[in-house]
Amino acid sequence: MLDSLQEICEKARVLPELEKLALVDALLEQLDRPDPELDRAWTEEALKRRQAFREGGSKPSATKKPPLTSGGHKGPTCLDL
Repeated sequence: MLDSLQEICEKARVLPELEKLALVDALLEQLDRPDPELDRAWTEEALKRRQAFREGGSKPSATKKPPLTSGGHKGPTCLDL
């Protein structure tokens, strides 16, 4: 599998910018799955921010921000090859 990933990465590196963007868009579309836990975390954060705004304090909260993604990437990347 690493050989095929390396081949794909090499081919992707020489693509014109618009084709690279189209490739990224297609890959992200396949990976963009609903994540109820992530949605819940962002909903809670939005409610906290709305409440702070209503109370006159629109400064960022000191609470931990929800993660941008539901999990870390664990496989090889083109940068690793």
